[in-house]
Amino acid sequence: MQTFLVGGAVRDLLLGLTPKDRDYVVVGATAEYMLDCGFRPVGKDFPVFLHPLTQDEYALARVERKTAAGHTGFTVSTENVTLEQDLSRRDLTINSMAMALGGDLIDPFGGKRDLEMKVLRHTSGAFLEDPLRVLRVARFQARFGPDWCIENSLLMTMHGMVAAGDLAELPFERIWAELKRGLMEPHPDCMVTTLLGLGLLSGPNAFKGISVRPDYVESLRRAVASEAALEVRFACAFRLDSDQVSGKLPKDVTDLALCVQRAEQAELRQFDSLVAQRQLALLEGLDVLRRPQRVEATVQALQLMHTFGADGFRASCDALRNIDFQGLAQGLAGPAIKHRIEQEKLAVLIARKAMAAAA
Repeated sequence: MQTFLVGGAVRDLLLGLTPKDRDYVVVGATAEYMLDCGFRPVGKDFPVFLHPLTQDEYALARVERKTAAGHTGFTVSTENVTLEQDLSRRDLTINSMAMALGGDLIDPFGGKRDLEMKVLRHTSGAFLEDPLRVLRVARFQARFGPDWCIENSLLMTMHGMVAAGDLAELPFERIWAELKRGLMEPHPDCMVTTLLGLGLLSGPNAFKGISVRPDYVESLRRAVASEAALEVRFACAFRLDSDQVSGKLPKDVTDLALCVQRAEQAELRQFDSLVAQRQLALLEGLDVLRRPQRVEATVQALQLMHTFGADGFRASCDALRNIDFQGLAQGLAGPAIKHRIEQEKLAVLIARKAMAAAA
């Protein structure tokens, strides 16, 4: 039996990075042997086990054969599988290296060379069998940045998979998982550019209900520089064009994206020039009193997109929040309370506009 460190951990070590996870491949063992050694099985479809002390993943060397459509349509075999056979089924050459426990590198597909050349190259024809790998390549672009390139034959393969409709097999949850990770990488604009070039954000094979903003590159770069949260980055890059996809995204992501879109449609960029009545209607439409955090995230996204200057908007939000609503309601009942509060809101906004004009 032999054990090897594999995949992303080897790649990261060669890049001088500390691996987030360490995954191992075991050659010459059986599932029964792993269980006898105290390893705990993970899942039911693949022969993967957790080490009893470190909780690192140890997988039996395996090959997968495509048996049905989709990213899960595989059968797995572990009998008499060599390390090279296991590595040949992986997505990219930079992820198809192994390291013996003594430190020797096993690199049958030139992954180290491609790391040095900053090239994303598929390991074998097995790439075609899993459409999710198209999104993984785009995500690696987000991680590594514009200095890296996708090798031409891999790019042609990816275009062919998109044109054949292979990605239509993917559940949206898997698509979102890759988008989410890519948006939080150092260069998310590179991922979006790759997806756009593949026709996944426009045209007949595009993801339904999501479109890309024309100014996404600079907006995303500013979002990364400001360490913006995931939902802000998404709102800077994409528009939601369908309720169908909105329901599949996390609620905070959907809420912010739609709030930003409503704000854009509501003349927010001309906020300071609006009359107080229109300002109040806009602020109430955005629910600024009940959802201050979402409003602040909306302002952040709009500023990152250079849509408007937010000083007047923020000052108006603060002015409304400082109103003593309980005090205003004393001695009043029913509709009179609402009328009095609306009067006070308008008076506060009129006063703020006057102060801003005099400054």
